[in-house]
Amino acid sequence: MYDPQISFEDATAPVVPDAVAQAQAHIDKELEALVRRMGDLRSQRNTLSRISSLPPELLAAVFVQYARQSFSETHQPSYYNPKIAKQLMWTKVTHVCRHWRQVALSCPALWTFLVFTSSPWLKEMLVRSKMAPLVIDVDLARIQSDVEDAVAMALEHSTRVRDLRLVAPKGVMEGLFAPLTAPAPLLESFTVSNKPGTINFALPTTLFGGEAPRLRKIELFKCDIAWPAPLLVDLVHLDINYLDAGSRPTMKQLLSSLGRMPALHTLLLEDALPPVPLAASVSSTVGSDPQVALSALTRLHLGGSVLECADLLRRLSYPSGIALSLKCKAPTTLGVDFSCLFPFISGVRCGTDDSSSPSVEAATFRSVVICGGHRSALIRCSTSDTSSVFNWPSSDKDHWARGAHLALDISWQTPCKLGPISSICRVLPLSNVQTIYVDRHTELPEAFWLDGLSGARGLRSLFLTGSDVSGLVKALARDGPEAYNGLTGTTQTETIFAPALTALELEDVEFDETHDVVMGFRGAKPTDLRDALIVRANQGVDLQKLGMSNCRHVFEEDVDLLEEVVVDFKWDGIERYDGDSDDEGEDDEDMYYGDGLYGAYDSDEGGSLHLGW
Repeated sequence: MYDPQISFEDATAPVVPDAVAQAQAHIDKELEALVRRMGDLRSQRNTLSRISSLPPELLAAVFVQYARQSFSETHQPSYYNPKIAKQLMWTKVTHVCRHWRQVALSCPALWTFLVFTSSPWLKEMLVRSKMAPLVIDVDLARIQSDVEDAVAMALEHSTRVRDLRLVAPKGVMEGLFAPLTAPAPLLESFTVSNKPGTINFALPTTLFGGEAPRLRKIELFKCDIAWPAPLLVDLVHLDINYLDAGSRPTMKQLLSSLGRMPALHTLLLEDALPPVPLAASVSSTVGSDPQVALSALTRLHLGGSVLECADLLRRLSYPSGIALSLKCKAPTTLGVDFSCLFPFISGVRCGTDDSSSPSVEAATFRSVVICGGHRSALIRCSTSDTSSVFNWPSSDKDHWARGAHLALDISWQTPCKLGPISSICRVLPLSNVQTIYVDRHTELPEAFWLDGLSGARGLRSLFLTGSDVSGLVKALARDGPEAYNGLTGTTQTETIFAPALTALELEDVEFDETHDVVMGFRGAKPTDLRDALIVRANQGVDLQKLGMSNCRHVFEEDVDLLEEVVVDFKWDGIERYDGDSDDEGEDDEDMYYGDGLYGAYDSDEGGSLHLGW
């Protein structure tokens, strides 16, 4: 503050050192007073803003929602190398103004989304959260090992943990879970994921002392649990994946555990079903054995052998409006009758629990995917009627939860031959299928289309990628009901194949007129496809859409001819010959059946091919 008694000459006159220090201290105090005064004025000005009229409780709720959103974004599976700057970005709300900081620091719930990339921050959050329920979500498979100590520090407060999600190797989890013997009175969600391709981790029998009264959600991946486990009670969500063969429950143990979950709405069991010998015969008659009523169930996913899935399905009672997904692994012999699953499939209704309602229709397959290779094959059916079929099937086993009421996945690991694929397709209920997607490495001759897919009379869209097209062209060219000896020796009496077909998409297929003397094979030319489409047009079943991309031996003169018979024709405009490709090198089957779109091959899982949703 200005003092008129001190003149300019006085301030610049020679003084002793003590006097200088006193003058500087006096000025510093004046500056501090000015800063405080300016802060007070800014606070008074902020109180006049509209946002300052919000009650502190409402403002704190906004902060909590912002923190929760930021926490979720930095814990997505696609989020790599999490940094403390991003995980704590929401803390900027504490530096906006004095009022906001006071509200934030006085809201314990705001500090419950723990951050483990900084021990000082973790300690501070544990203090600021006071006794509020904590959220622990950490992936120790991606974060450095020094974070383990921070996680152990947080788990010392297990009595007030509400949500616990931990991804870690077996050895790390053994050290973290061993001390957790005290009850968890606030725990609601418990998710533990072991590292894929490693030995299963066994949850301690003393975990939480067997007491977690509020626990409603359990998700386990490669983590064995004792049966019957005291934690498996009153759940609404149960997801168990990949149990060791010796840790799978018996049917009696599983049904007993499910009987203690009357409010269960989501049940996902993959490679965790009670074992059934291959030589066993499973009845498809519902009610032949005691059943467990799951009246609240809305989502059911079972993954295992055909017999294991059928054996459990016939022992469960659930609403007809359920979303049902079956991921069945067939033995190499394929000596299994898949029809034992059909009574359960036919009982699913679209979007309601009232199966007696006249407006309710049975859920029927509308999409089919066929993938075949030298070592494995896959047939996948779904009630999803999506037009973006090239984005499906996804690697997410919850695909059916995004619009599909029913999904059936049949996979087997054996040299791919036409017989097994055709025999399975022939018994599947395909009358309402509208879209079929045939993936690469599948050679399907005319016999397959006319015999295996003879039931797909409602087929509208057909997508072929990397597959043999000559068999399809021959099937499309059939113009009469003459007798045809198919794979099973039956007689083909239909006038024309797929009479409802209006759209055909060909990608990465090869047209050729060469002959294979040994196999008696003659490739198809683009003119053969044109002739086949003319035959169909004469039968009144015109093809409305035709697409070609990355197809070899298709030239401009061929395109001109095809445009004359197809209204909507699209071509990528590139003429390709043998060996031409947009990608470097040859296609490798492992590229598609390794760790890519269709799942991962894990040699530690008994040599089975895991084809994900």
